[in-house]
Amino acid sequence: LENVPRPSREVGVLSIDIDGNDWHLWKAFGPGPWVVIIEAQIQVPEDQPYVLPYDPEYVWNHTDNSPGASVFSMVELGKEMGYTLVARPANPHSPNLFFCKDELVSKL
Repeated sequence: LENVPRPSREVGVLSIDIDGNDWHLWKAFGPGPWVVIIEAQIQVPEDQPYVLPYDPEYVWNHTDNSPGASVFSMVELGKEMGYTLVARPANPHSPNLFFCKDELVSKL
């Protein structure tokens, strides 16, 4: 997060899947992109808040089920920055969430 790029022009789509600090990266990037695709932690119940504490040295070891943030926490962060959750795969094992800026929801 110490080196999050600040784009010089408008970003259309931001996709984040880094298996750990995803929530923190989106928060640091801020509300610029029109669409954000981000991975949530589906091992945590969807209605529970959960965010992995930020650790710049974190690397997922492929054995624990704690990386990232819950669907609830991703949705709350999206709301804070002016985004609405508009889609997610029908497959319950797919952790990707699709957000768009609130102002675009009526155009979908």
